[in-house]
Parts: sequence; C-alpha cells; structure tokens
Amino acid sequence: MFSLPFLSPHSHVAASAVSESALVACNIYISSASSDSVLQNLLMSAQDHCQYIREHGSSKGNSDEIPEKLAHSDLDSARHGYGWQSKKIGTGTDNRTMSNRCRYTKTINPVAIVHAYADVFYDRSSFHLAGRSDCVADAAINLILNSFDKIDFDCTAQNDSAHPFVGLVDHVSVMPLSSIPVSDNASSLTSIISEQDALMFSRRAAVDAAKAIGDAITNSQQHHANVLFYGLACPNNTPLAKVRREKTSFFKSGGLRCSNDNNVETKNLKGDCTIGVPPNFVENFNIRMSPNVSISQAKTLTQFLRGRNISTKGFGIEGVEALTLPYEMINAAGDKTLVYEVACNLTNPKNGSVHKIEKSVDVWVAEQVAKSSTKEREKIDTNYFIDKMYRVGTTEAQCINSLVMGCGESDSENVRYWENHDSDVFDKFQQGLMQKH
Repeated sequence: MFSLPFLSPHSHVAASAVSESALVACNIYISSASSDSVLQNLLMSAQDHCQYIREHGSSKGNSDEIPEKLAHSDLDSARHGYGWQSKKIGTGTDNRTMSNRCRYTKTINPVAIVHAYADVFYDRSSFHLAGRSDCVADAAINLILNSFDKIDFDCTAQNDSAHPFVGLVDHVSVMPLSSIPVSDNASSLTSIISEQDALMFSRRAAVDAAKAIGDAITNSQQHHANVLFYGLACPNNTPLAKVRREKTSFFKSGGLRCSNDNNVETKNLKGDCTIGVPPNFVENFNIRMSPNVSISQAKTLTQFLRGRNISTKGFGIEGVEALTLPYEMINAAGDKTLVYEVACNLTNPKNGSVHKIEKSVDVWVAEQVAKSSTKEREKIDTNYFIDKMYRVGTTEAQCINSLVMGCGESDSENVRYWENHDSDVFDKFQQGLMQKH
C-alpha cells in the first residue's frame, strides 16, 4: 500500500504541526432532494472542484472565500492553496518542492467526494468529503456556497419534509480521521506519532476546518444562513443535540413536528446551519420497520438502542443517538405505505458499532415475539418487524481507503482511479434521485 506523503515518516511535519496536514472527513447535509438537475450539477461541480484542488492545490473561482484562519505559524498563507505551492516537504535527499512536483500532484492535495446520497422521501441529500483538512475546507465551502446560490429554498415557508431540519444546509459535521496509513516500505508511524496523538491532531485540524467553513458562510455577500457551532468547534463543547434543542426548532420540524408546532423558526431565508466537530468519526445507521410496527412500538426500539439509557434504564448502546421518524415505502406497484424508521447516529462506532445495534435489534425482536400469543409466535420472525437495516454515509475506513487508492505512484493510474470513483459516486447519487419516478 502506498503511503500518503502528508502522513509519511519522511515528512517535515513534526508532531506540533501535524494538524496542518491531518486527514478529516466532512459530511454536508442539504434539505433538498427534489431538484434532479440542480443537485446533479451541484455534485458534478463539487467533484470538478476536488479534482482542481488535487491537481493545483488552489481554490478555483472562490479564492476570496477561503479564510486565512487555516494559516498556521509555519505556513506562508492560507489563501490560494493555503500556501502549499512553494513549501518543501521531506527531509534530506527526499526534499522536493511543490513547484517541481509532477507525479506527486495527486498526493499532495488529497480531497474527494467519497460518497453522495439522496433520499427523496426525506427530501434530504448528503455529500461526504474526505482529505487533508485545508483541502476539505476549500471543497466544502465551494459546495455549500453553490448550494445556497443554486437551490431555491425558503426556510420560512411551509415545508412538508419528513426529516427534521433547520435550514437548507442543515448540518455540516467535520470529523477526525484517526487511522494512520503505513506504506509497505516504511516503518510504523507509531514510533513518531501514536494513534491517540494522530487523533488529537486530526481533531485540531477538523476544528480549524469547521471554523473556516462557518466563517465563509457568515462572511458571504448574501449572508445566506445563521451559523451555529457545536462540539469541539464550540467554546463550551456544546453537544449537537443541545444546540438543536435550545437554539433551533429542529425537534419541532419535519417528522417530529406536532400539529400545533410552527414552521422552522429562523430569521434567514436559507435557515440555520449547525457546524461542528464530534470527538470521533460518526457513522449513521437506519432501521426501517415493517408496516406491522406502530409508532409506539417503533419508539420502544429507539429507547432500547439509545446510549443515554444505559445508566438509568440498564439498556442501550454506548454512543448511540436515535430518533423515530416516519418513512414512506413504495412497492413495485407504486402503492405507498407509511412506516417508521429508527435513525441512529453512532458517535463512538468503535465501542457502539453497527454489529452491536444488529444484535440489540435481535434481542428487541425476541422480546416482541415473546409478547405475542402462542399462535402468533409460530408465524412471525424478524421480517415481521424489520423491513431493512442499512448504513447511510461512510465509515472511517472507507474514507481512508478512498484516499489511499487515489494516491498511487503513477499519475495516470491516479487519474483513472478518480475518474472511475467520481463516476461511481455520481451514478449512485442519481439512482437515489430516481426513487420518485
């Protein structure tokens, strides 16, 4: 496996400066999946911008939107590629300047749209980026400002979305990538940087990126949205759920809205935008119930999975946040059936994993079967309660692997990889948009 030079044992980057080149992931959630051409063009434009960053290391078209906040003491500038064009990397005989880089072009500025997902019923799309923190911030700012400009959205008007939301760009989560890729011909990085140190530096880089993204939104000419920071990007490390509950109408919107709740409360046309940094990479996993399960029964599974119930109720999975949401199923004949989903955030997937959720679902199903009459028990199994369980978004390993695969030793192989990767991401996104047809 080819090592990423920005985390190479031969790099000039010392432990105190690793945040300059740390890997991060960034999930951008947009409250729209209803405009095929606009969203497809948004994705293509974002992929094109990532390609430009990989090849040139400088912002394309929106250089004025790239804050200088990402410039650190050992970098010349945060603008126009964040000062990386002329910086030397490596030590001793491995020195090479950015101006003379040829084969290293694709590896010096790693960033990509790793995954994109459209859910028409929820009227929600997500774009999942990964790469070096400054490159990710550049790409994220470009995608977000484009979405504000291109997507017609009035957050103050009536909105029938089934998914809760607070604005057009509803949520931006910048997450650390703590995994350390190591090449076949290089010694383990643990002698220089421990995994815990790498996570710490990645968190610091994620905070810098999150604040840069937030500042770009706030300082944009149109001032599209109100930015609310959470997690490590917030001075008080306020959790996302608390920010949503105390400063937005998230829990009174979409499928969580009651009959007497108002629309999303905001002064901005494009609404609010929560931007933050969780301490770990967060995974998303949904459990779609069958039509046989009522909302009250679905909520018992939600409670059974929630990590906050461990200390008070004796059940739950560490780090799991869960909500019960309505979902509209459409069969082959086009008939619609309203069912419910348990949407889970895995805030500590190394301890509260998808596997543990699946095992807990089996326990919950067994309890539901036990509550049935003897005659019914013979006819029902897991499929009676659960329609499907599926991931939404990416995993930390998926992000790392995508970047490593695109950082080979051959420029031509890298180009082919990213062309195929982007095409695959676009095709899957398009398939999601086709659900309504």
